[in-house]
Amino acid sequence: TRRTLARPRRKNMKLVLTFLCSLLLVCPGFAKDKPPNVLFIAVDDLNDWVGCLGGHPQARTPNIDRLAARGVLFEQAYCSAPLCNPSRMATMTGLRSSTIGIWSNEGRYGRTGTFSWFRDKPEFKDWVTIPQYFRQHGYTAVAGGKIFHKPHGKFSDPVSWDHQYSTRHGTPFPGNGRLLHGMSDKMAHEYYKDWADWQPLDIPERETADWKTAEGAAAFLRRDHDKPFFLACGIFRPHLRWYAPRKYFDMHPLLSLIHISEPTRLGMISYAVFCLK
Repeated sequence: TRRTLARPRRKNMKLVLTFLCSLLLVCPGFAKDKPPNVLFIAVDDLNDWVGCLGGHPQARTPNIDRLAARGVLFEQAYCSAPLCNPSRMATMTGLRSSTIGIWSNEGRYGRTGTFSWFRDKPEFKDWVTIPQYFRQHGYTAVAGGKIFHKPHGKFSDPVSWDHQYSTRHGTPFPGNGRLLHGMSDKMAHEYYKDWADWQPLDIPERETADWKTAEGAAAFLRRDHDKPFFLACGIFRPHLRWYAPRKYFDMHPLLSLIHISEPTRLGMISYAVFCLK
C-alpha cells in the first residue's frame, strides 16, 4: 500500500531492524526450509529524486522504478542525522544518533576529543550490526562500496562482513583542479567551498568505481551459493562533488532544468532492500 508523502522528522532508527525483520516475514520462502537471500542497496544523497517517488519531475531512473514496481514502496522518509557517518551508523546499528552520541564525519566537524566511530565507545564496542545479525543466523554477509561511512578501513566496519568485494567508490576527480561554481567566497561553511562543485568527466561510466561496485554485486548474484546471503551494494554518487560521465550532463541541458523551490523530504541516504529467491 502506498502512503502519502510526509515532512521529515526524526524517528527511532530501531525501526530499521523492525523493518528488516518484517521484510523477511513477507518474503517468499521465509517460512520454507530455504531462507531468502537479501540484497541491500544504499545510494548516497539520492533523496526522493527518483521516478517512483516523484521528488523531481525530471528524474530518469527506469531501473529503480522497475524494482519499486515489483514490490512494496515505502514513501515515508526518516533521517537520524544530516551527515553520512552518523546516519549510516544509525541505520546499520538500529540506534539513533542521539543514542550513540556521534553527529560528525570522522570528527572533522565535532569538538576536539569527541568520538567519531561507535565502536570506539565502550558501550557500543561489541554492538551487533545488521550484517552481523544475519551472520549469526547462518547468512554470509558481503559488502561493496559505501555502506558505512567508508568503503574500506575502520569506517567500513570490517568485523561486520565476511568479505568486502569492492573497497572504492564514486567517480574520479578531474585532474585540472578547477572549481566550476565560482562561489567559494560565498559559502557559509568552509566545507562547501570546494565540495559543492560539478564537472563532466570524459570517461566511460564502466571505468567509475560505482559502476564496478554495481557490476560486482551483479556478478555475485549470478553465482551459486551454499548459504543464504546478505549482499550490500553501496553507490556513492550523487553525493557531492557532482563529477559524472558527460553523458549524464548531456541528458539535462542547463537551460532545461526545473528549479524545485518547495523543500523535498530530507534523505541523506536512500535504501532499497530486496528479498531474492
